[in-house]
Formats: sequence, structure tokens, C-alpha cells
Amino acid sequence: MPFAGMIILAIITGCLGLWIGYSRQKEKVMQRHKEEFRLCLDMMIPVLRSGRSVEGAIDALLEQDLDRREAPWICAELEKIQSGIRLSKPVEDCFTELGEMSGIPDIQDFADILSVSKRSDGNITRIMDRTSRIMQEKTEAEEELRVILAQRKMEQRVLQLMPAGIFLLLRIISPDYIQVLYTTAAGRGVLAVCIGLTAFSWYLSERLAKIRM
Repeated sequence: MPFAGMIILAIITGCLGLWIGYSRQKEKVMQRHKEEFRLCLDMMIPVLRSGRSVEGAIDALLEQDLDRREAPWICAELEKIQSGIRLSKPVEDCFTELGEMSGIPDIQDFADILSVSKRSDGNITRIMDRTSRIMQEKTEAEEELRVILAQRKMEQRVLQLMPAGIFLLLRIISPDYIQVLYTTAAGRGVLAVCIGLTAFSWYLSERLAKIRM
């Protein structure tokens, strides 16, 4: 089949493109959730400074402070935590479950800090204030890294598309030159190896360009 190689390449590329698109969408959702949690923490600190407990601060945020249109995910999660507290569940355990469910390191770290401060009767307001500043610094560093990598990612996209572009170009201007790739067993083997290496390079480049903080 003269178009067998092109069909295989199109299928592999399409599947890989779907996987990359799903990964990027998942990363965007997680980033949005991280931003909502940091907003929640920033708004919780002034409430704690007024003398209220963490449990009381959650009630205050849900009643008047947090805008559900601006932070729908964290509002829904705080309502779940609020329900757990009413069932006599420790607030630190609720945040621990949220951190495990969301996979967000900031929430997991916050749950650990809250648990330690509860056990040691530490100054929760001061600890959370410090935690908020650290998270803000992490956010700024992450944004700087994104700016630095933006140009490299564009170059990466060009390099990822070059093999398919060269193959299609040769298919148009000199079909006899690459006919051996999809008309002989050896050619199909070479084409399969090239497709596999191209797919692996796409996967590896996506992993290397991904920022985890």
C-alpha cells in the first residue's frame, strides 16, 4: 500500500498529539487549582489574625470572603472540609485528603504544616503567613521559568514537526525516492523505527519542558 507509511505516521502522530493535549489540559487545571488555593490561603491569614481558628476562618471564607465565580474549585473543596469538620473530623486530616486527591504539593505541604502546628500548639497565624510567602516566591520563580522556556518550547514544536514535514515533502517532490520505505519489508522496518524514535522524542521533550514546583 503506497500510503501505508503515511497512514501509520498519521495515526501515531494523532495519538501522541491527543496524549500531549490531555497532559497540557490536566496541567492547566492543576495550575488553576493551585492559584485558587493560594488565593484562599492569602484571604485566610487576615481572618486568623483577628483571633479566629482555622475552622472559623473556613466558615468566614465561605460566608463572605471568597468569590465562588473566581475560585469555584476551592470553594467546593472548602465546603467538603466544612462538612467533615461538622462530623468531628480534624481539619488537618481534611486538608491531607485534599492534598492527596488533588496531587498539588502546596496543599500537601500545608496539611503537614497545619498538622504539626496543631500538635505543637504553635502560632498558626505566623506559620501560615510564612507559608503564604514561600508559596508566593515559588509562584514568581515558576513564572520566570515559564518565560525563559517559552522560546525553547516554540523551537521544540518546530523540531517535532520537521520529520513529518520532510517526509511529506519528499512524498510530493520525489515519491520514488522514499517508495522503498513502504514497499519493502526492510523499508517498513526502518520506517517503524523512525516513527518510534520520533514518538519517543516528543514524549521526552514534553517531560523535559514540564515544570514541577
